Amino acid sequence: MKESNKLLFPLIYTCITRNKTLLNFFATILYNNIYFILLAIIVIFENDVDYLIKNYNLIIFTLINVFVFLQWYEIGYIINDTFSVKYEKQPTKRLNFNLTTKYFIKFIGLRIILTFSFFIIAFLLGVDYYLIIGTFSGYLITIIIFLLHNFLKNVKKRIVTFYLLRFFKYFTTLLPLWFYLDRYSKIVFILLISFYCVYYLNGYLRSKNLKYLRLNENNIEIHLMVTSVVGIVIFMLIFLFIKKWLLLIFFSIMYYITFLLIRNIIKKRKWASG
Repeated sequence: MKESNKLLFPLIYTCITRNKTLLNFFATILYNNIYFILLAIIVIFENDVDYLIKNYNLIIFTLINVFVFLQWYEIGYIINDTFSVKYEKQPTKRLNFNLTTKYFIKFIGLRIILTFSFFIIAFLLGVDYYLIIGTFSGYLITIIIFLLHNFLKNVKKRIVTFYLLRFFKYFTTLLPLWFYLDRYSKIVFILLISFYCVYYLNGYLRSKNLKYLRLNENNIEIHLMVTSVVGIVIFMLIFLFIKKWLLLIFFSIMYYITFLLIRNIIKKRKWASG
């Protein structure tokens, strides 16, 4: 099968053009999305297994939403790889074939159809409409930011859109559970995701040769550790007001440790991709 035909399938585009290998693809989903979801499940359901079982449809909806959203995110990717690169001084060439208008329409159309089908089926299966509307709102906000990011010619302004893209990439996959979190936990998750996005922002700055904000390659792990410590200190202050703070701190620390380990194992992963 030609590469162009393979890339039409949902998530294959992300796997080939961003993650390079299947291992990197699943590692990225695990450390970028699943962690936040598992943490939210722990906070919401605690030790109440019966309550968790009664809301199994919410968990399934949330997990499927991760993959549906990532294939939706590919719309921004292909726009970036076909149009935005024309305005970049040092573009990253990811496509080895000429993209036709017909192919572009098929690519985007397939992902739109799959996305709407997902939400329609979820509604028919009894998922609360406010969860569907709230989650889909995240989809719309993300694609609007991605379009703005792709067509901005000023690299410095794109720093802001890149950071927002990263934030909503993780936040939107968490949205179905967001409505079940208490206000303190919501603050914690916003801070957790915000600090996590800083690491990727530095990778983006390096890729654009913004030397005045660029970190040396040897200092990447140091930066992540410092950022993590600052974030965890803030989380500790907030967790003093909720019962699950020790558990959350433990999971946060373990997460950052495993993040460092996985980055060292998968050296070829392009962490700065959008």
